[in-house]
Amino acid sequence: MTEESSYKGVWFLPENPDHQVVGTLHYELNQHPYLDLTGILVERSNKSHEPDFILGFTTDGKRITLYRSYESERSHSMPGMQISQYKPLYILKGAHFTLSEDFKFKVIKGRFRNLESWVGISGFEQTETNNNNNETVVRYKRPEAINFSVCEGVTGSINFTYSYPFGRPLHKAKIEQHVEIHLEFMLSLPLLDVMEKLMLFQNFLTLATFQIANPLSIVAVVEHQGESQVEDSNDPNFNDDFGEDKKYTRCEVFYKPGFHIPLEKQSSRHNFLFSFKDVQEDFQKIITQWVGLNDAIEPVLDLLLDSFYREEGVTENKFLNVIHGLETFHRRRRKNEILPRDEHAKKISMIIDLVPEDTKSWLKEVLNFTNEPPLHHRLVELMDEVWGSLLMQIIKDKDHFIRDTKNSRNYYTHYDPRGEKKALKGAELTYLTQRLRFILIMLILKETGLEAATVERVVGRRVAFFRHLFNKDEFSG
Repeated sequence: MTEESSYKGVWFLPENPDHQVVGTLHYELNQHPYLDLTGILVERSNKSHEPDFILGFTTDGKRITLYRSYESERSHSMPGMQISQYKPLYILKGAHFTLSEDFKFKVIKGRFRNLESWVGISGFEQTETNNNNNETVVRYKRPEAINFSVCEGVTGSINFTYSYPFGRPLHKAKIEQHVEIHLEFMLSLPLLDVMEKLMLFQNFLTLATFQIANPLSIVAVVEHQGESQVEDSNDPNFNDDFGEDKKYTRCEVFYKPGFHIPLEKQSSRHNFLFSFKDVQEDFQKIITQWVGLNDAIEPVLDLLLDSFYREEGVTENKFLNVIHGLETFHRRRRKNEILPRDEHAKKISMIIDLVPEDTKSWLKEVLNFTNEPPLHHRLVELMDEVWGSLLMQIIKDKDHFIRDTKNSRNYYTHYDPRGEKKALKGAELTYLTQRLRFILIMLILKETGLEAATVERVVGRRVAFFRHLFNKDEFSG
C-alpha cells in the first residue's frame, strides 16, 4: 500500500472477454487509483458506466480485478480514437473475479504503520561476535502467534512473519521480521465486510499509537472448495497459515483510504499512548469490548478518530466534534433521562391540560426532550468517572471548565451574538478542545474494560503527550 505502481496490460469486462482494450492502471499514494484505456469497454448512452468488475492481464502475466469502478472520462477526437478512464474502489492483484457470489474471502491479513513497534516482540536473540576468528552469529526464532477471538464467527491473531536469505553464493544476508493482523472467518464474506473488520484494528492501533496507522499491505485470501489453481508463493510462512490440503488464492488489495497517508517511518513505542505490553494481560477483553463499542457508539469513535485522520480543519468544528462525541457517548452509554419516563410523562400531561387546545400540539413537541440531561449534567457525570490526578493537573477549576464548554458550545452552535463574549476563541478554544478530547479518550479506554486506575496509570506514563495541556495559567479552565 506504500508503493506507487503502474500496470500496463489489456482490460476487459467478464461478460465480454474477447473485447480487450489496451491501457495502464495507476496507483499513487494519496490519489484515487485510475485506469487509462486507449479505447472503450462498452458503448453507452448518457448513463454512467459502473461495472462491478473489470479484469486485466498485465504485460508480466499478473491477473488484476478492479472492483466497483465508474467511468470518469470518455472522449473521441476526429480523426483519432476513443479513450476512456475508470476509477475503481478496490484493486485486487493476483486473481480474477467474475461473479459477486464468488467475491468472498476466508482470511484477510494486514500490516500497518507502527504495528511492529507497538507489539514490541522480536524473534532475534543477541548477536554473538567473535573478533578472534572473525565470526558473527545471528539467531532468530519466529515468535508464536498471539491468538484472540474477535466476535462470533471471526478469530484473529497477531502473526509474525519473516524473510530470510537463500541461494548461493551469498554476499549479503538479511533476516527481516514483520507483524501482521490475521483475521479468519468461519464463513467467507464479501470484501467490504472483511475489510470493515480489519479496519477496526487500524482504528484501535491509531488510538493506541496516537498516529495514523495507515495500511502498509493487505492480503485477502479466497478458499476454493473444488479444483482451483493455487497462486504460487515464495513466502516461507504460507503453509504455516494455510494447510496444504486446501486450495487458496491470495490477492494483494489496494485502495485509497479516506485520509492522507503519512510518509513518516515507524515511531518508537515510547511515543505511543500505550503499547501492547501495557495491556497484554487484558488484550482479549479489550478487543472484545472494542468490537462491541464499534457497534454501540460508532459515531463517537468516528468523531474521535477523525481528529487523527483529518488533522487540518477549523478550530470551531473540531471543538463541536468533540462535544458532539461526548454528548453522544453519554446518551448511548449512560442514563439519558432525568426523571423516570412515567413520571416525566405525567408532568407533561399535567402541563398540556392547562393550555388551550390550539396550543397543545406545539407545546407537546417543545416538551418532548425536556427529560434529557443538559450538557452541564452530562459533563459532570463523565468527568467524575475519570477524575483523578491527571485531570486535576489539566483542569484546575472544574466548574469554570464546564461553564466555558457550555458557553462555547452554545455560541458555535447557534452563533447568537449575545453569547459571543462568553465563548472561547483562538488558542483558548484549542486548549479547551484538547482537554475535552483527553477526557473522551480516557472514557473510551475505560469502556474497553480497563479500570479507571489502570487507564490513569497507562496514560500517565505517556504524560509527555499532554504536557502542553498542563499548568496553562493563562487560561481560565
